Amino acid sequence: MSLKPALVQRLFWPEKPSLFVIIGGAVGMAGDMASFFTGAIGLPILAAIFGALAAVCMLLCLQRASLLKTDNPDEVKAVVDCRTCDAMRFGVFATLAFLALLLLGQGKTVTESVGEQLGLIRADVAHISQQVDEIGDIAQSQKLVKNPSSAEDYFRNAWIHTNIHRDAAQAFESMTAFYDKYGPNKLDAADLYYNAGRQVIGRDELLKRMEDLGTARKDASLLVIAARNAVTPDETARLQSLAQSMAPDYPFAWWDIMTSPAQVSRTPGDPGAYLRSLEAQAASLEKFITLLGAKPASAYFYLPQYQPDYEVTARQTLSGLQPNIQSLRQSVEQLEKVRGGAQ
Repeated sequence: MSLKPALVQRLFWPEKPSLFVIIGGAVGMAGDMASFFTGAIGLPILAAIFGALAAVCMLLCLQRASLLKTDNPDEVKAVVDCRTCDAMRFGVFATLAFLALLLLGQGKTVTESVGEQLGLIRADVAHISQQVDEIGDIAQSQKLVKNPSSAEDYFRNAWIHTNIHRDAAQAFESMTAFYDKYGPNKLDAADLYYNAGRQVIGRDELLKRMEDLGTARKDASLLVIAARNAVTPDETARLQSLAQSMAPDYPFAWWDIMTSPAQVSRTPGDPGAYLRSLEAQAASLEKFITLLGAKPASAYFYLPQYQPDYEVTARQTLSGLQPNIQSLRQSVEQLEKVRGGAQ
């Protein structure tokens, strides 16, 4: 028999359809989340199960409805409000919910799609947070100390003024305050004082200040840097000697890569003087190597990571001197024998 359209409508859309829509949607969401979290059953399989249930119940309901021959409201209600029809409606709306969630998730569960998006957002936030932290670390390393209370604070400010702000006047002011209170015997601090000061005051006055400060603070590093920049070899030698007498255990007082050794006559008439000069240089290098190796580089520099390997350079220089000394010593000995035979 044919089914009346009004009866078919009542089968799929009862008088109170909201209950079935809500329950069907809830079943769909529960299945979506279960599919994502457990992985035991996929969302398409759930849609197929509920679709099959809806199809079976639908056939039973349609078969029963086709046998109805009257328009009596009570008989119609008895047909469309049976438990089989209720199960069909739950199955239909749950299947529709599953299909809608699959469509929104583009083949995946909606929960999985949302989780992936949140994961990407979380990863992006973590990446941005890391970048912000890195920028913060860089900014912190370039931040001036407002109220310096230690030698390191004053040196830090002077270094930032010199290398970041390019402000020699402020750098020299900070280093002046530094040496007014401290005498740490750090070579990079003395070098920073000189490089900032030479842009603010004259060379002669600056070197005089460095000598006075070095003597007053017992800071041999100031004398070493002053010796580097002295005008004459005699002045260099004088400052080196002063540094050695003041701090005999300070390695750079005995040898400094930036200071040329005093020139000695190399005329054939005075080979002995030249030999003694080379021997003195070798002795100074040996003393330098011994003293430098007794302490870590941080004992002589605030920023040892920016310094060359002085010990390697000293050893190479010493290795280059030793053959010359040996050869010259033999020549001097032969010359003295010749002179002794002539007498």
